Parts: sequence; C-alpha cells; structure tokens
Amino acid sequence: MRLGFTSGVFDLFHVGHLNVIRRARLDCDQLVVAVATDDVAVELTGLRPATPFEERLAIVRSMRVVDVAIGRMTPDVLDLWDQVRFDVVYKGGDWPGSARGDELERTFADLPVEVVYFPYTRNTSSARLREALGDVADEPEPGSRPTG
Repeated sequence: MRLGFTSGVFDLFHVGHLNVIRRARLDCDQLVVAVATDDVAVELTGLRPATPFEERLAIVRSMRVVDVAIGRMTPDVLDLWDQVRFDVVYKGGDWPGSARGDELERTFADLPVEVVYFPYTRNTSSARLREALGDVADEPEPGSRPTG
C-alpha cells in the first residue's frame, strides 16, 4: 500500500490546491492531507491565514479524494513523517529547485520517502488572490459613498 501525504495552509482555497490534492490521490492508495494551524502557517509563510484553521480543515475533510485530513501542529516535516509514516510526499511545481524544495529533498534523502512534484497551476495562487482581495478591500462598500 502506497501512503501519500501533502500539506499546506490551504488559505483562500483555489484550483491549484485542488489540482495537487486530486493528482496526489491518483498516485497513491491512501492520501493524508495536513492543514497548517494558524500559528504554523505564520511560522511557514509569515502570514496569518484569512480563513481560520477550523474552516480550512473542514474544507479539506469534505473532499472525497482525501482519506484522512489532520491538523499540522508543527512546521517540522520530519515530525509529520514520524506521526504518519507516509511513503511519498507531494508538492506543487513551484517547489523544485527552490530553497524549500531542496530542503525537503535533503530531509528525505536517507528515508524511504519519495518526493513528487506536480505542475504548478499558472495564473492561480494564494498570493494573487490576496492581491486581488486587497484591491477589493480598499474599495468602499456599495452604498457607502455619499450621493449628491
């Protein structure tokens, strides 16, 4: 049995998140997805999620391609491996060749864990959504502009 694993903040859930999770499930017999708590998200990204942890976890748990969804209570991926003992870890195509991708590969180099990257979903990312929402957030609410 091939046990797959992926994790993320999954803030502002979008099609890029969906694509990684769907593709991961096709490549393994069982898929575990870890959703970062708000504090772990800040440690990993420097940003507080817009959507609370419990809501992000509920979204991921509701996906029928996800066998098990857990909270990611630590930024240390080795702690997660000790907890889950997955055979393969999945990440998006923005990871290979990056500092974090190189670190992930070094972490699992001496362990029985395969690192698999899926193509990055172009034109969609949490960063782009945050930018777009920032633009919208700066606009006044409908009906709040003075008339006359």
